[in-house]
Amino acid sequence: MAIIGAILGDIAGSRWEFGRPKNLDWKHIDLFTDECFYTDDTVLTVATKYALLNNIPFADAYHKFGNDYPNCSYGGSFHTWLAFDDKQPYNSFGNGSAMRVSPVVDFTDTKDAALWEATQSALCTHNHPEGIKGASVTAVC
Repeated sequence: MAIIGAILGDIAGSRWEFGRPKNLDWKHIDLFTDECFYTDDTVLTVATKYALLNNIPFADAYHKFGNDYPNCSYGGSFHTWLAFDDKQPYNSFGNGSAMRVSPVVDFTDTKDAALWEATQSALCTHNHPEGIKGASVTAVC
């Protein structure tokens, strides 16, 4: 279950979401401390799984979970997207589509199916070619 690794990685890295110390000793560090927390990436990863489990559009799941958990450091464009009901993509090429895509591997059994689901998960917000590429490459890896 790739979702577990994605969520654990999100939480472990959360304390450095907006920068890290210059001389951080990566070999001798506690992964989980009281400073760790889940971020927007965990919320939207769970939303991806929710969409797949319930056979609903990714945009609907992202909109629901994003509005249910509004204070999770979403990017500015995504935060604006949450405020409107029309759910039109905004041509993002950020890393959000790659960060939330891990559940597709548990719902597909071929590379082509994983690529298709990854693309669908990206298109509702990250419809820029680089946004789609990020989700696709991550899902196949």
